[in-house]
Amino acid sequence: MLKALEASLGGPLLIRTSRRVELVDAGKHLQAEAMRTLEHMEHYEYREGYNRGMNINGIGANRK
Repeated sequence: MLKALEASLGGPLLIRTSRRVELVDAGKHLQAEAMRTLEHMEHYEYREGYNRGMNINGIGANRK
C-alpha cells in the first residue's frame, strides 16, 4: 500500500536501508498533514458527542 501511495504522489516518502527507515521531506510533510487531519477529526467527534449529550466515551451525560 505504501508503494502505491508513493507511486500516486510521484516519489518516495521513505529512505529504506538494510538497517533503518527514515522519512524524506515529502514523507514528513504528509505525516504532519495527516496528524493535523486526525486532530481535527478528534476535535469534531468530541464536539459532536458533546452536542448530543455524550461524554468523550460515548456514555450519556447530563448537560445543564
